Formats: sequence, structure tokens, C-alpha cells
Amino acid sequence: MGIYLNPGNENFKMALNSLFYRLSIASHTSYRQYLNQYNMIFLNIQTFLGRAGNISGMIDLNYR
Repeated sequence: MGIYLNPGNENFKMALNSLFYRLSIASHTSYRQYLNQYNMIFLNIQTFLGRAGNISGMIDLNYR
């Protein structure tokens, strides 16, 4: 898991490339230029739903 937390690690770069190399975005000329330049939002739906209890609760939590 540590390679995913350290963008300077060579294994991180290899793992990242393995996620996107099959997608058409990887062949775009600006792909490398913008890679890792922006924050992303990670939402674990299973944990989120578990804390909310049901779909309505999950929607309510999302609006808070």
C-alpha cells in the first residue's frame, strides 16, 4: 500500500501507468503533462453506506 502513498516512488509510477495504459486517455498528448496535477476525491461507498445505515441516510450525509 505504501507505493500508492508515495508519488516519488518508482513503483508508484509503474502502478499508476498500469491503471491507465489501456485507456484512450493514455495516448493523448497532454496525458503526462496533467498526470498527478490535481487532487481527487476518494469515496468508499461501502463504508459510507455502513455509517449512514441506508440510502436516505447516505444522501443526507453527502449534503452535510
